[in-house]
Amino acid sequence: MKKILFLAAVLLFPLMVNGQNLNTLDPDEDIIPMQLVEEKPSFQGGDLNTFSKWVNEHIVYQEKFAEATGRVTLKFIVAKDGSVVNVKVLRGVDPHLDKEAVRVVSSSPKWEPGKQRGQAVNVEYTFSVIFRVR
Repeated sequence: MKKILFLAAVLLFPLMVNGQNLNTLDPDEDIIPMQLVEEKPSFQGGDLNTFSKWVNEHIVYQEKFAEATGRVTLKFIVAKDGSVVNVKVLRGVDPHLDKEAVRVVSSSPKWEPGKQRGQAVNVEYTFSVIFRVR
């Protein structure tokens, strides 16, 4: 039987979201790219590797889509309250895989928010989920 391997990785490049409708955030609030924030958000006391493991454990790969492979690149914001908001597909692979990646990242438990000058801030991440058949 085929083993399905899911790898999640963070891409290290900032993205701008000016002009987008961030329906869960105040549009006047700043969003800081992950690379520039003084104190990065943490996930369950760990780092992005901890989040990657959590994502991998919660992905459901339906058998009928087992042949679909590739990297789904997402962006999301860890809000001041630690919630994950505004999850968007930047580059998709297959509509079913894209939807599953968004579902799992959107269902993330709260993070410890990032900080700038000692204050909680909204921090933007770019994150990839890699679907690969092994």
